[in-house]
Amino acid sequence: MNTVFNSETSDGQLQSLNSARQYRALQAIAAKPQTVRDIAMLAGCNNAPALVSTLQRKGLVFMRENITDTDRDGHSVRLVAYSLASGSAEVANRLLRDYESKEGRT
Repeated sequence: MNTVFNSETSDGQLQSLNSARQYRALQAIAAKPQTVRDIAMLAGCNNAPALVSTLQRKGLVFMRENITDTDRDGHSVRLVAYSLASGSAEVANRLLRDYESKEGRT
């Protein structure tokens, strides 16, 4: 497992969330594991894995779990669920607080 616990770029600059979509996705995943379907709905995106990849580039580490669910027609489907690795909780909280402060949400 590749583990990165800080949110700095190679030149020491701190990363930040760039959009409400990133904020909503991180907020949801930090609260509890979320499926790709959940992230798409909660964050308002069409490509949840790309959104998670963007968050990973900010120094966050996510765990992936393959799960089985049922679609609206009753068929079994396989999904990926993302959860935040325990070592990334501090980085996630800082990113969320910084975004809230920047957007006047506190």
